[in-house]
Amino acid sequence: MHISAILGYARASGLAGTRINDGFGAIWDILRRRRVSGPVFFMQSSGFSNLFVLPLARALIGRVVYYFHEPLPLNQKIKNDGFFKGLVMYCLQRNDTFWASDVLVSGEHAQKMAQAAFAINEKKIRIAPLLLPPPERTDDNDRTAVRRVTYLGRIDQRRYLREFVALADRLCTAGFVPTVLTGQPKALRRMVSDIPDNIEVVAVERFSEARKAKILNETAILWNPKSVPIAQSGVTAEAVKFGCRVVLTPFDPQYHVLREQGMVIELDEVLRTEHLSLDHQATETPIAELFNHMHGDGAFSSAYKALLR
Repeated sequence: MHISAILGYARASGLAGTRINDGFGAIWDILRRRRVSGPVFFMQSSGFSNLFVLPLARALIGRVVYYFHEPLPLNQKIKNDGFFKGLVMYCLQRNDTFWASDVLVSGEHAQKMAQAAFAINEKKIRIAPLLLPPPERTDDNDRTAVRRVTYLGRIDQRRYLREFVALADRLCTAGFVPTVLTGQPKALRRMVSDIPDNIEVVAVERFSEARKAKILNETAILWNPKSVPIAQSGVTAEAVKFGCRVVLTPFDPQYHVLREQGMVIELDEVLRTEHLSLDHQATETPIAELFNHMHGDGAFSSAYKALLR
């Protein structure tokens, strides 16, 4: 879940949301109470620093709200990431859910997974949909002129990154601008050492929300197919948020809903078609209507109220 979304939940709940330092830097912020205001501490990522940050936040702030992004069981983590990495990540997430006062997940599927795999008390787990209302359109919105096909986010071959890179020439021939926007420049270089010049790459460890919004406003199609099951996807949510079509596989929980809305481009269609002629028309489905369709009637108006009750 993106920082801006967490701050949105905080503001809508009547709290002052402020982003503090990542990792161990958060300890310094909490101790000084320099950038921590209000009675709630929001956390969205797992890491070794959380072993110290979360107990400290519980002691000095009181309430810790943890957004649980991928509540996969241990066996699935080991299958995806290998034994050691999978075990470590599972243990870190057990620590996160133990210390959290409240655990937020994106939907009923993720809720069931989290309760089954992490034995979370049902009283402290609640649904707060990942998908948020779209940002205000800016004057530089020029989707049809730029027509990007964008790979956004984490560098991972399970998202068919190498296939995306291999498609660059065909995408350019079809009139698109292949684009990679990621906060993992080192991982990108390790996985794809020789990126073609016709792919526009924005790979910096910290890119602003404004920069991301500009690129997504110019994006006709988001690339987000997965080769393994997932609980939720922030990239798929961004596709709906910015009105893009999205390349998906059935492993995405929102695949069938978005396919009914005409937003999905099948991965096989892209990989097996010699001459690409992808329809780049953005969705015209009202964001609130689609949001309710994905999460239930009334979800859009009540989403921000899901946090505090």
